[in-house]
Order: sequence, then structure tokens, then C-alpha cells
Amino acid sequence: MQHHKIHNEHIDQGLDRKSLTVLKKRFLSINQQRLERTLDALLERQQLFLDVLPLLFHVNHPALPGYISNDTPAGISGFTPDKQILKNIQRVSRSFRYQAITKSRRNIHALFMMGSIGTVGHTSGSDLDIWLCHRPGLGEKALFELQQKAKQISDWAADQGLEVHFFLMDAERFRSGESSPLSSESSGSAQHKLLLDEFYRTAVYLAGRIPLWWFVPAACEKHYADYAHTLLSKRFIRAADVIDFGGTADTPADEFVSAGIWHLYKGIESPYKSVLKLLLLEVYASEAPDGPTLAQSFKQTIYDGHLDINQLDPYLMVYLRIERYLLQASQLRRLDLVRRCFYFKVNKPLTRALTGQKKSWQRRLLESLVINWRWHKDQLQFIDRRRFWKAPQVIAERQLLVNELLNSYRFLADFYRQTHNISPRLNKELVILGRKLYAAFERTAGKVEWINPSISPDLGEEALTFRELSQTEDSNHSWKLYAQAGEHKPLDPYCLLKSSRHVAELIIWSYCNSILDSRTYCTIEPLNGPTIPLPALLHALRQWLTLPLANVEHRNFSQKPFPVSVLLVVNLYQQPAEEINLTTIERNPHIDAFNYGPDKKNLIEDISLAVHNSWNEVIVHSYEKRSLLNALLEYLRASSNCSHASLPRLIIHCRESHYQNLIQQRLHRFFQQLTACFYSGLQQANTQFIFSLGGEFASVQFHNKQPNIQTWKNYPQLLQSLAKPYDSLTSIVLDHDTLANHPLHAITQLPLTEAVQVFYLQQHDKVDIYIFDERNSLTSYRQTFENRLALLRPLHRFIRSVLERQSLTNNDSLETFGVYPVEFYELQQDDNRGYHCQRQPITKDISSLSFFNVQAIADIDDHGEISYSIYCGQQAFHALEQGEDIFVRVAKYILSHRQGKERYPCYITDLDLSQAQMALEQKNGIQISHYLKIKQQLEAKLNHALTIV
Repeated sequence: MQHHKIHNEHIDQGLDRKSLTVLKKRFLSINQQRLERTLDALLERQQLFLDVLPLLFHVNHPALPGYISNDTPAGISGFTPDKQILKNIQRVSRSFRYQAITKSRRNIHALFMMGSIGTVGHTSGSDLDIWLCHRPGLGEKALFELQQKAKQISDWAADQGLEVHFFLMDAERFRSGESSPLSSESSGSAQHKLLLDEFYRTAVYLAGRIPLWWFVPAACEKHYADYAHTLLSKRFIRAADVIDFGGTADTPADEFVSAGIWHLYKGIESPYKSVLKLLLLEVYASEAPDGPTLAQSFKQTIYDGHLDINQLDPYLMVYLRIERYLLQASQLRRLDLVRRCFYFKVNKPLTRALTGQKKSWQRRLLESLVINWRWHKDQLQFIDRRRFWKAPQVIAERQLLVNELLNSYRFLADFYRQTHNISPRLNKELVILGRKLYAAFERTAGKVEWINPSISPDLGEEALTFRELSQTEDSNHSWKLYAQAGEHKPLDPYCLLKSSRHVAELIIWSYCNSILDSRTYCTIEPLNGPTIPLPALLHALRQWLTLPLANVEHRNFSQKPFPVSVLLVVNLYQQPAEEINLTTIERNPHIDAFNYGPDKKNLIEDISLAVHNSWNEVIVHSYEKRSLLNALLEYLRASSNCSHASLPRLIIHCRESHYQNLIQQRLHRFFQQLTACFYSGLQQANTQFIFSLGGEFASVQFHNKQPNIQTWKNYPQLLQSLAKPYDSLTSIVLDHDTLANHPLHAITQLPLTEAVQVFYLQQHDKVDIYIFDERNSLTSYRQTFENRLALLRPLHRFIRSVLERQSLTNNDSLETFGVYPVEFYELQQDDNRGYHCQRQPITKDISSLSFFNVQAIADIDDHGEISYSIYCGQQAFHALEQGEDIFVRVAKYILSHRQGKERYPCYITDLDLSQAQMALEQKNGIQISHYLKIKQQLEAKLNHALTIV
């Protein structure tokens, strides 16, 4: 039925009070129809709750739900319970007797219910958001008691099967823009105007004062305050009859951005509902500032006399507004998605037969829409079977939803930049939102896509087959996953779910997306060899990652992601060819799985590393070559910003075999040592962690907080590397199983110190020397052994001479005066064939002895080459004059001063490299290891000359 239009724009000419009465009746009529639709959707006990709700806030009575005290604010403006309410309240409490209260004690201005309740979008699971509007100026105690009363009434509602949320509202404070005590659903005052727009078009009036907004024509929204003031000041409307939350015109640009950010956050987990709200924001922002809000359109429709309750349905109005916008832009694919979102929100599958019940008004409305959309029967049946969709259907749908969410994000960011109203708060929120979207939707190498953001309730498959293909069958991928039982039989291409180079990635992807679960019959079929067992791996997956994942805390996106848990899957693809003798393992628990047997075989063939991080990303990397080294590097990269307390939980799974436990225990032990080295805070930041693998050696070291791995083919190459100069004092840590019975293992167990440390190990007539200099560079060599003092006294004199020279030329030594301790240790073998270091306090003995001084001085010749002069006592020998003969001449001179012409070794006791520093080391300056290296070279030539003269 068409009603006459009401024109109240020209308030200065006076208003027809009859028109105001008609407007009130129209709004109350629409409100009553919505309330009836709400009640029709509820159970009888839930209807009772809504019916008596105003009375519960009108009085304080110990026999009624929500009673706190007699002083709790109560009394609803203009409310008097009717006979039906008083009859229904007896079902709640038979002892209750109503007594009228005075107007002066009425502290509750109004009750409104808002949201999807009573609309086409209402479902059995819809909650009730109720605005409890109280008198301004209530004290802190009164507000606390009112909040407690609302909480108890919510609890009573829960007993009736209703989820009810109360929000205490002060209309004056809200109208002035102060923060409101709204829930996270509304994000508070950041969306003040948009929240008000939603309230006016969805609110169902329950009791108390009616909105003043009803009586301000839509055409006057831009002058809302003036119009409202005139209505009240000229007594067209009594102030005691209305509540004023303000107008909806001139929504600030920041609100569109804040609301968009909020709905995108929610859309990551539940996209269907968010797509509608995001597109409505896009419509509003695109038409701002002149485009009407839906609340204004709702009001104008009532003023125009169109009172069809269906056409005024808030959700239908949202859809129709978006539809018009997308049709004008010819964006039909987006419109098709919007229609599905709306259809799913209504949740009345049209192909599902009714079972004797009356067809609901929502279903009739939806049927008329679907006819207009021209959806064919097959399309409708497919959509109605959404709860049965599996991975292929969900993946296709997800991509459409993701595209829409990312489109909304780009629109939001562009709109924000165009407003030129830069807000640090919004800048930060947009950055965090971008990170959330990246974590949820961005594709990167090895990243597991979460394919089911609330699209289908169950993706589990009855049977899965992971099958490896030969290179001739597929040039791009090695493994394929089918939703079909294989048993090495041909598989249907239509059952193909996913392809990958590595089966571990497919297994983890199917597990994370709940396609593979405990009910699934599953086979893993490699190209060569037997099927791979899955139950133990599935158990490890559950240990590593419990599904469903908990939501990520917002604060996690304020920083880079860090690993929460790590899974290592070892030897999934292939096993070492050599079987292990179990008896050998039992007899020798110290067998090293990294260096097994006489050939020092590495028993780890392949590793897949899966990282679950603080952004709920899961990233999988699989390695078949240098598997442990590559997995180790990835683990350290992922953990680079972790402290020892925040290191990820590590789960290690090795494919079932005779050596499964051996490998798992070795890896656990290895990672414990590794993390203790780098994350305990007890070692230098540039510490080298050295271990052996397959008879070779490797070290891990951090540079600029990034891990690097070096490898060496053998022990001599390792020693050569350890002799290199360092930028600063550098610690060396050996893995406990590496060189376990070697002197170097004992040496590196000593605490790091700036002392120059000399270690010697007597081997019959030879002695092995190990020297760590002031930066912990290692010099090692072997020489003839006569006695301890003959070995150490010239070495001590040499080191002391070098230190004295360094202190004269090195600015860094001004604070220490170049005084570094020199410590001597003898390496002694213990009962377990290992070694330990015995400190030798022999400095005084050495210092007190006199010996023949041999000094070398370096210089640069005309060709830029280093040459040496050698001084024996006061006798000088110059390489520039004598060339290589210098060593023969020096040898003859030394022999001439020895009684009996003994040819025992001669040692350099002092070396001056001051003129050759730039030629030797330009970057960090020379250190003791430089001197020791040149000392060895000169001594080798000199002692060779002693044998031939």
C-alpha cells in the first residue's frame, strides 16, 4: 500500500504536528513488524525473555533475574508494563508483584536491539546486541551496578539459549564523539558515524524514548543539529519523549579506513560476511561526501510512504545498494560473488525440500531474488551443497574471496592516500593489516596455503594417494596427491588435488588443511622402493601442530614473524644403503650418526623442515643434497631474532628403520648444543660452531646476525681456516661428538680469554704446538722435541717481543698497555683416550734463562715484495744483499757460536713487521698469528740451512 509523502524540510515555516504523528506511527509500524519477525524466529522461552526484558530494567526486585540492589539504576522513561508482560513475568517469578515507580526515579532512557535479528540475515545462531541507554551523569558505582545487572541478565538469557550482549550507552557522550563502551564488534568510537548508520537502519526499539533522528528529514541530515534543536526548542517534540544520538551525515574519511581495516581483519577468518560490509564501505567512500547512507535511504523511503517491510530489510538494502554500484561499473564477477555471500548469509538452501513446515518469509524473499539473478538449477544445487565441498571447490572459491579482500585492501590504501589526512594510528594499522593479509594469503616458496577460511565445514578425504612420477611422466613435478585410493593402480586425473617436487610438502599441506586426518586411508608410493609408512609421521605432525590453530594475537604483527615450532622429517624419501649392525649400536652407544663406520658415512639422506611461525604461517623446505647443512641454515635464519627462552619447540621424526633412534638422538643432541652455543648468551656473537659430517668438517658462524656455513674436506683444511686472522676475539666451539678424542676438542673446552694460550703435546721425539693468539686465531705446527724449556723459552720470548711491539703501534692497546697474559698448557691423555689440558706455571723459569737471540726485521723492496734482515746478536744479514743465501750465512754464523757445532733447531726470538703491515693485512691490522706464521716460514728455511752447511 502506497502512503502519502511527508515533506518536513522547511522547518522555519513551521511543522504540521500531524505529520510528525504519522511519521512516528510509520516508524513504529516497521519496528513492530521487525519485532514480530524476531519473535517468530525464537523459541517460546526465548520469546519470553524479550517480552519481559524491559520490565527487568524497569524495576529492581530480588525475585527477578539481574537483581543487584535496590539502588541499581532502573526505571525506563515512559514505560508501563502491559497486562501481557505482567502475566509473563509470573512465569519467571510467581512471587513478584509490580509496583509503579515515579518519573523522578527513571534512569533508563531506552532499550534498542540491533544487528541481524529480525532481518533476512537472521539465523538461529544470531546473537542480540542491546543498547542499554541510561541517564547522563550516573556515578561510577551506579554504572558498575548497572553493568553487573546486565551481565546477570545475559547469563539468564544464555540459559534460555540466547547469546545477548548489553552495551551501556550515554547518548550525550556518544553524540559528542566520546569513546563508547562498545564491544570489539564495533571497534568503538573509531567508527562513530558508520556505527550510527548501522544502528538507525537495523535497530529494533524495545522500550523508552524513541530516536529523535526519525523526525529529521534525510534531506536535512547535513544540518542535523540545527534542525533537531528547532524541533525541541519550539516544542514540536518533547525532549522527554526522544533520545538523540546525532546525525549520520559527513562521515570522516578516517572512519572508512578504520572500518575497512576492521572488516578486513574479520574477513581473513570469515570472508563471506565481511565481503558485503567491505563493499558497502567501498560504495560509501566512492560516493562521499554527497552520497546518502543506507540509514538516510531507509528514512527517506519511510518519508516517501513506501512501507514494504521486505524492501526495508537492512540486509536486502545493503545488497541492493552494492548491486547497483557494481552494475554501474560493469563488475559482474564481483557481483556474482556478492550474490553468493548474500545467499550464504540468508542460509535458506532453496534446493533443500521443506519437511512439512511453512515456507518462511526469508525463503520467499530469497526465491524472488534468485529468479532475478537467473541462477540455473545446477548452479543452485552446487551452491547448496557447500557443506560437502572438498578441496578443489574450496580452493576455487577461496581464490575469488581472496581476490575480493585484496581488492578491498588496495581500495582502502588508495582512498587513505587520496584523503591526505595522514594518521600515525592508521598508518600503523594499515601496516599490520598488510602483514595479516600477507600471512594469510600471500604465496611464497614452500608456504602452505590455508585453503578453507570458513568455506566448508569438512575437507577430510576417505582416501589419499601420494604418488611419485618419473621424469618422463611429468617434467615439472615429482609428486602428485590424489583424493583416491592408489594401490599402484592408475588414478583419475579429476581426483588430482596438488603437485609438488617433494612429498613432505604435500603431506604437510594436506594435514594443515584437514584433508588428511585419522580417518583417511592413505598410501605414499615412491617410484622406486616400497610404500612409505605414514602413521608415525602423522603422530609427529600432531605433536608439532595442533589443529585448529588458535588465532594470532594482534601484537604479533607489530614485529617480524618468529618461529613457534619446527618439525624435522628425516630420511622420508630414501634410506642409507648400508644397514647398521644393531649389536654394534648396543655395544657402543657413542656411535655418531653423522660419521658412521670406518667410512664415516652420514646416515642422513634427506630432510624436510617445516616451520610454524608467530603469524600462523607454515613454511616447508625439503633438501636431498647437503640436507642437514641446508636445513640447519634455514633453521638458524628462521630463529635469528629469537632469544634462548623464545626458541621454537623442535620435533624430530625419522622414518622407521633400524637406525631411526640413533639418528633422532644425534639430531636432538646436536641442536641442543647448537642452540646453547648461539642463544644462551654465554658465547661471543661471532662464535664458530664446528662439527663433522660424513668425514668432512663444517662450521656455523653469524655475520651481521645472519648465519653462514663453511665446509672443509679434511682436518688440515679446517686447521688452515682456523689460522686465518679475525676481526675481533672469536670463540671456537666444537660439537661434543666432533674430534672427541683429539687434542683440539680439549683445547676448545677452556673458557674464551684474551690471553695468548700455548698448548703442546709431546709425541715421542716430536711435539705438536697449538697457539691461540689475542683474537683466538689458531696456529698449529709440529717440531722436534728436546726438552720442555728448550721448546718453550724461545717461544715465550718471541710472543712477549711481539706483544711489546704491538703495544707501541696499536692504538687499541693504550688501555691495556699491550699486556696480554701468556698461558702454557700441556696436553695429557686420559684413561678414555681423550685429552685434558694441564696448566704449566713455568713463566718464571723461562724468563730467568738466557739464550741466543735471533731477530728478523721485515721491509718492502722496490718491487713491493717483503724481504727480511736477520740479526744474530750484533751481526746483521740482509736479504736485499744476500738473497736466499742469507739463511745459509746465518746458519754458519750460529754454528760457529755453538760448542761442538750441534745442529739442533734454531728459533726466531723476535720479529719486526711494522714496515710490512699494509702488505700483510690492510683491513684489521696484523695479529700474533701473522707473526707466528712468518716465524715458522723463516725457521723452516733457517733450520734447513743448518742441516746442509
